[in-house]
Amino acid sequence: MLTAPSSSSWDEWRQRVGEYKDETFTTIDGQRVAFLECGDLSGWPVFFIHGWPASRLSSLSGAIAARSQGVRLIAPDRPGVGRSEFAPNRSIDDFPDLIGALARHLGVAEFAVLGISGGGPYVLSCLYHLPASPLRAATFVAGSLPASSIDRGTFRNLPFATRWQYWALKNLPWGVRVSFAVTNALMKAAASSPSTALRLFTSFFGA
Repeated sequence: MLTAPSSSSWDEWRQRVGEYKDETFTTIDGQRVAFLECGDLSGWPVFFIHGWPASRLSSLSGAIAARSQGVRLIAPDRPGVGRSEFAPNRSIDDFPDLIGALARHLGVAEFAVLGISGGGPYVLSCLYHLPASPLRAATFVAGSLPASSIDRGTFRNLPFATRWQYWALKNLPWGVRVSFAVTNALMKAAASSPSTALRLFTSFFGA
């Protein structure tokens, strides 16, 4: 059974994570983008593409492993997420330009991209749009798929929240707002009570 860590465990974890940088930069068209760097800050750069619901902060979960492997995780908030400004009329195909702009801002000549869950499609967009140099490698973990590519058996075994989101996107677009409202409530719970947030996330997302 999952339990919320104690304050001493959190303190120990923060020490093990080590140094990290939480910053913003502005693109050439004036868009503010937040990003976090962690792991080995002088190591091989890997852009960490967060899932949903998540943000740049989720990269900290991999900071200890990244540091041990000499990897510098660079995790931007996608537009409208976290501290990054909302970008109207954006699409997944716009995301590689953001990665390229952030790489130039940081002086990174070559890099890899890693996507988690909902970040998977953004990795595929980077593979399609970015040249082999600077993009040297790409992968994603538990990447999300278009609803049309999921068979019925797989769909039935997905967590309730995921089934609802896929169904609503196709059949009830306004229902997606309900998902965002629930997610917002979960985020507020996480800010006030980690133990309550853990219980809610486990029950709602099937973790």
